[in-house]
Amino acid sequence: MQKSFCKEAGLSCAWGRVFYLYGPREPQQKLTSSVILSLLERKQAKCSHGNQIRDYLFVQDAATAFIALLESDVVGAVNIASGKPLALKEIILKVADRLDGYDLIQFGALTPAENEPEVIVADIHRLSKEVGWKPEYSLDRGLDLTIEWCRKQLDSKA
Repeated sequence: MQKSFCKEAGLSCAWGRVFYLYGPREPQQKLTSSVILSLLERKQAKCSHGNQIRDYLFVQDAATAFIALLESDVVGAVNIASGKPLALKEIILKVADRLDGYDLIQFGALTPAENEPEVIVADIHRLSKEVGWKPEYSLDRGLDLTIEWCRKQLDSKA
């Protein structure tokens, strides 16, 4: 339906498929925000085993990827992600390192959903080659900005 309408109207038609995002304003129950807020408040951070492999992208990078997609002539579905496999445990430990919270991390306290895939990683060939986009934020920089934002939110509530 979308493709035929776009063709008749002389428009290109592309859509981005977002994978796992993190960053400022992330809901508190999401992985990075949950761990960051727990450690900032010096509370236990309950986590799964952390061995799941995911594809995380900083939210600002997702925004620029969508802009690049909109400005391109690419047609069809395009994955919006980093394309880099990352164990959840790696994110959790990076946050713990920044917030001196290793002792507060409880790996295995949460059980992953029974039907949860072990690996979810995007193929970003179209995004990088056809759209010509690449991320600007490293995981470390994105986590630092997210921690800074969470810290300011907690300070404003105090």
